[in-house]
Formats: sequence, structure tokens, C-alpha cells
Amino acid sequence: MSFPPLRDPFATPDPTPSRPVDPTLPIQGTDSDALLSRWSAVQTGYLHDPYIQHFVPLRQRRSQRRPPVINRGTWVRTLAIDALVERFLEVTEDKERAGSEIKRQVVSFGAGSDTRYWRLMERLRIEKPGKSPNEQPRIDAFRWHEIDFPSMIKKKAKTIATTPDLLAPIRGTDGFESVHIDQSAGTIVSPSYCLHALDLTNLPSLAPNDIPNLDPSLPTLFISECCLIYLPPDKVTGILNWITGNFGSAGLLIYEPILPHTHFGKMMTHNLSSRDITLRTFGTYPDLRSQARRFLDGRFTAGTAKDINELHDKWIPEDEIRRVQGVEMLDEVEEWKLLGAQYCISWGYKEKDAGVNTWAGWRGLEDK
Repeated sequence: MSFPPLRDPFATPDPTPSRPVDPTLPIQGTDSDALLSRWSAVQTGYLHDPYIQHFVPLRQRRSQRRPPVINRGTWVRTLAIDALVERFLEVTEDKERAGSEIKRQVVSFGAGSDTRYWRLMERLRIEKPGKSPNEQPRIDAFRWHEIDFPSMIKKKAKTIATTPDLLAPIRGTDGFESVHIDQSAGTIVSPSYCLHALDLTNLPSLAPNDIPNLDPSLPTLFISECCLIYLPPDKVTGILNWITGNFGSAGLLIYEPILPHTHFGKMMTHNLSSRDITLRTFGTYPDLRSQARRFLDGRFTAGTAKDINELHDKWIPEDEIRRVQGVEMLDEVEEWKLLGAQYCISWGYKEKDAGVNTWAGWRGLEDK
């Protein structure tokens, strides 16, 4: 038996480490930033989310709350995306109550610690006054897919598998017989929720059926919250072409920053660069017009983009705005307006058949 030679402790370190550093680690770290921003908004009273606590590490639950402008941005972003998702699903619920077998599915890119599935399931479980049990929303009315890096997905799969509040909603009509969880691979496959460990840059090389329980025949909404912006422009184009080429009825919802040439945009770019993070399509889709145009270029039939300021002023109900004004004082009104102009939500869709109203809930929103 031989031993490796001893290293000289005063020698110059080998410039090439024995274990390569994962270049995606800085990007994966942005999920922690987003998680703590949502946690701050929940703790301050902007949002209701009883599930987020399961993903926030104990050592960070007492972390310093975000400034009011950040809390407000998180609040508007969350409510606006929730509204678009629910408008996509509402039509399905009506048809299912009428006896139709039509279902829909949602695919969340770079989902990380996102809790939207559980919050949505909680809302669907709330019984509506005057409705019989047969008229109540079914928990398997839609299927929710989440895709992220393997290391992120493994952590989430373990959290779900060991947390009853998170595990219960993913059961099927047969209980847990149809639920398959592989913590080592970081995958979950169930009738209503699926978790996939996948690098998005490899997505265009896959057939939809290569992804468990992903059905290209179903109307499908894809979500990217600050995810696609980290990919090179050609990779983003490839993903959009993959969506429109494989799914007859498809929608895409994107949240990300715009206006890279403003003082704030330049400062954001510099700060992220210091963390080895590059917003690869920041300059490719720099404003609302180019954000909307990308959908038409990507073979969608409609595309719209609105910044956070417009979403706040036109989409948030007045009573909700008054409630939030009582939650936390906002002294930095000018800063809030500047920040609201730097982020946008854009969305587009394509319909397989002209006479089908899959995206009826989205029509008219471009003028709202």
C-alpha cells in the first residue's frame, strides 16, 4: 500500500483546484435573496404565506427585514403574478364543474423555494358558500411542475418529504399511492405536483415526454421569475421555440428587471458582477417594448409588458392598497417610483385552435 507524496505547506497553491467550482452556485444563491425578501414581506404583514416558514432556515428567521420599498415591490410582484396564474386556472375550474375532463398545467422555471403551489392549493380547498361538495374546486384540477438545479431540487424534495403541511396537498385521489419521492435524486412525481432536477439549458434537447407527467396536449403556463435572464440570449430563444413548438396551447409569464442603462440599472449590474452573476439578456430586452416583442418573435400570438408602477396603480384593489399603507409607512416615495420602473412582468400566449378560450382570462389585461 502506497501513500501520496506530502505537499510542501509553503509551496504556491495549484492554480487549478482538484474539484471544479460549479459556475451556477452564485445564481443558485439568488434564491436565498428572494426567499428572505418574501419572508420579510410576510413578517411585516404585506403577504399571507403560512408555508414559507418551512423553507427559511432557523438561523435566518430573525434576519433584518427589508426596507419598505423592497417589501412593496415583493408584494406587488406576488399579487400580480398570482392574478395571472389564477386567471389561467379559473376557466379550467368552471369547465371541470361542468363535467369536462380538461385540465391545465403550470411549469415554473427556477422555482427554488417558491410556495405558490401550496398557497394556491390552500385557496382552492376553501369551501365557497352555497356550493355543494360536488361543485367545490378539485385539488387535482391542475398539475404543477417545478424545475431547478439538482442541488436546489434535492433540498426542496427533502423539505417537502419531511413536512406534513407541504406533503399533504400533493396526494392523489388514491392517497399517496400515486406519489413517488426520490430524495437522493431530488424528484417528486404526483398527480398534482412534480419536482424535476434539470438544467434549463438542456431543455430544448428534450422531448416533453422525457419529463415525468409533463403533458404537451394540456394548456400549459410557463413561469420565469428572474430565471431566464441568467441564460444567454440564444438559449432563451431556444427555450421559447421549444415551448411554442411542442405545446399547442401555451403561455409564458416573465418577471425580471429592465432599463440597464439607468443609474439603478448600472448599479445593479455592478453589484451582481461582484458576486460573479451576469444578467445575460438584460441588454437584449431592455424595456417594456422589447419585453413584449420577444413573445411575437418567439411565435406567440400575443405579448404584453407592464412595469411594477403600472401594476400597482391599475391592478391592486384600492382597499388592499389602503391596508398596506397601514402596515408600514413609505417615506421614500420617489425611490419607490424609480424602483418600480426598473422591474416588469411580461406575458404572452398562443392558442392551438382559434375558437378555444383557454386564455380568455388574460384577454383585455393589456389595456387594464
